[in-house]
Amino acid sequence: MVNDIRERFKKVIAQTLEIQPENINLEAKLQDLGANSYYYLRIVVALEDEFGFEFSDDQLDYEKFETVMEIVNYVEKLIQND
Repeated sequence: MVNDIRERFKKVIAQTLEIQPENINLEAKLQDLGANSYYYLRIVVALEDEFGFEFSDDQLDYEKFETVMEIVNYVEKLIQND
């Protein structure tokens, strides 16, 4: 299940940032992948659509998550608590 979540996650980020999923390293910084605050919000919306949950308001700040893995961990925690 964890790998499925991570693959879906990579697909969402790849589509949003218009990069190949295989080029996404989970330890990469969002900025290094080309994400700025605008793209971060697009990623959030796409993840909410993909996984059927909402980020809490305090997690909408672009600076809350530095790496892809930090968002993955947050999403996995939300899905497990669902």
